[in-house]
Amino acid sequence: MSTKAGAIIFGTPIGKITGPKEIFTPLIEALASGDNSFAELRQLSMFSHAPGLLLQSLNMLMWADYIHPLRQDDEIATAHVELQAWIDELTLPLALVPECGTAVRK
Repeated sequence: MSTKAGAIIFGTPIGKITGPKEIFTPLIEALASGDNSFAELRQLSMFSHAPGLLLQSLNMLMWADYIHPLRQDDEIATAHVELQAWIDELTLPLALVPECGTAVRK
């Protein structure tokens, strides 16, 4: 993760929104320390009774391209090959990332 701990400014369609350092500093530090499950991140004090806040915070970091989820299994995914061919045929600006179980804009 290349962002530094502290308050984060998120650019949104309605303007800039500041993500408070009290939330994002411990979250970014935990994410920077290695792989973490949602349950593990819930152990952080500000999220222990607020799973919705954790989900919102993770979504904000994903929308801003600071973090990306990873698949938990070690299986080699193959279903994406046909889907990527279909996406390419339609010339959609997406590239599948099977390791993450998602797609990114080209």
